[in-house]
Amino acid sequence: MVGLPFALLVWPTPYRYDHIDLGRGVSYPVRQSRLTGDTEILFPQGWKSAQKPEPEKVAAPEEDIPPAEVAALDVHASLQGAGLSTGWGYLRVGIYNGSTLNLTEITVEVTVLDSAKQPVVDRRPYRIKYVRSVGAGNTDKPESIPPLQTGEFGTSLGFDVLPGQSWSCQVIGARGTKD
Repeated sequence: MVGLPFALLVWPTPYRYDHIDLGRGVSYPVRQSRLTGDTEILFPQGWKSAQKPEPEKVAAPEEDIPPAEVAALDVHASLQGAGLSTGWGYLRVGIYNGSTLNLTEITVEVTVLDSAKQPVVDRRPYRIKYVRSVGAGNTDKPESIPPLQTGEFGTSLGFDVLPGQSWSCQVIGARGTKD
């Protein structure tokens, strides 16, 4: 007769208890609800839910942006660097993305001519990954420039454009993702 109240009030408990061993002699108690299956770990701050890790998001595959849409990119290139004393060695490309894809990469060709209009660097290609978006309060580093938004790409040229030299930059290709 004593066994029935004991069985109803004491066993089975609402939780199944175990422990998680983290190595080096560190372990924490773990409990799992017999009704819901939820698992909790007892940390020094108290019981915390052991949530299942979210599945990793598979990145959308990059694809070449068609030439007609590359032409829809509004590009403003500039050089940065020390200036008149030693030249400019960093290329910054501001872009308005007029394409239908999220812009992740551009390929540009840079040409540098000396004062006699002779090529110093002739159509050197650079593949540039996305740097940052431009906008009020945007401090994140997104991975792409969405359609109808602006952003910047940038890279070191590997040489300096010196005073008296002229230069040009042309976007010859781009890659992006859908969503």
